[in-house]
Parts: sequence; C-alpha cells; structure tokens
Amino acid sequence: MPASSPRLLPSAARRRRPHVLLAAAAVAGMVTLAACDGDAAATTPSSDAVAASSASSVADLPERSLAPADLARVVGDLPAPTNRWYSGLVFGPGPYSAFADPLSLTAVEGGIALGLPRVQVTADLIAGAAARDITLQVDGAVGLPAASAADPVGATLDFRGGEGSTVLQASIAKGWPAITLTAPADASVTLSSPATVASDGTATLVIGATTYVLVTDGGTVDGTTLTLPEGATAQPGGGAR
Repeated sequence: MPASSPRLLPSAARRRRPHVLLAAAAVAGMVTLAACDGDAAATTPSSDAVAASSASSVADLPERSLAPADLARVVGDLPAPTNRWYSGLVFGPGPYSAFADPLSLTAVEGGIALGLPRVQVTADLIAGAAARDITLQVDGAVGLPAASAADPVGATLDFRGGEGSTVLQASIAKGWPAITLTAPADASVTLSSPATVASDGTATLVIGATTYVLVTDGGTVDGTTLTLPEGATAQPGGGAR
C-alpha cells in the first residue's frame, strides 16, 4: 500500500477547538483589563487638585467662638504643656490640683499646697480628693506659679515676685513622693503648720494621722519658717500613716 500522511480525524479536530476558544477569550480579557487600567489612571485626580478641594471644603466650614481660651502660665517661649498630668497647675484663672501619685498638688496664690489624698470607698465609688495638708507660702511671690521647664514626666514651677523675677522654684514629677524647692536667690517660705526639728536637722509635720518630712540642703527650719539662702534646696513630702 502506498505510504500516506496521517489525517486528523474530525473528532480530534473538534476536541482542539475549545482550547483555541479559551486562548482567544483570555487574550480578549487581558486587553479589556488593560483598557480599564488606562482609563483609571487617566481619571485619577492630581494631589494639587485634592489639596485645592480640601482647602475649599475647610474654608466653607462655619467658625464660632464659644469661649476665650485660657493662656498657659509659662516662662519665656516654653510651649504650653497641654495634656499632661500637671497641666491644671499652669492653666486656668484659679487654683487647680494635679495628682503626682502619691501626693496631690494644688497651685495657690503665691505658693503651692500638697497632701496625701484620703481615699473614700462607697458602694458606687472609690475616690480621693486633693489634700491641702501643707501649704507653702513663698514670701514675696504673687499670683499662681508658671512653668519654666516641662516634659511628660514632670515640670519646674516658678513663683515670681511683682516685678516678674523668680523668687523660688519647685520641681515636681509623677510618682515622686516629694517636691524639690530651689532658691535662685535668698528666699523664705511660710508653712501652714509648725515643724518639729530633730537633732539631725530633719523636720516633721504631723497633720492628723499623716506625718510629713521636710529635709533641707543648706536651709533651716524654725517653726513655720523655712529659710533658704541662694542655692539651697528643700524637699517637703513623704506622708506616712
């Protein structure tokens, strides 16, 4: 028999047609996606257009003045210490308190008050108000203290005289059971209660059931008077029951 090339049977030809159709459909899909991507890129607004639209939207918002903002009492160009645990000591027109844990601190005219809060427990509430067991009245200071240094942990409060000069500084910090008083010049502080001075120079103040300690470096304590020469420091605090 003469040799002849194999012929593709009709059934085999039919089996190959679906593969050809699938390939064509895939190519068409890719072309369609490419066209869609091109349209999306062409219609995406530029950053300049978005910025202009945002500025226009903000300008259209109503503006209302509800109340005057209280300016922070700060020294020099120190940024206002907002949203800090002690912010109340340097904001507002009147005395405000802050909780240093364990002590509470209250800014008062010409001084500062401190105390160990007395926790009250009821069926509905556990709370402890700020205590003013010891008030330190800085001789010659007027008004409420102003912050001269501030960070998230603590701050330095300046007690200033009528001419604006700093008479005394108090350093406060979260979790510190005392405050540090520093005298940039000769200073005198009047205590709200008399102190008893031990032979080692340590002074104690007993307020109710709480005993506070007052130690100095270069200063002296006599009854209700704390005297600090220039550069001297004192630390009132503690609070043992």
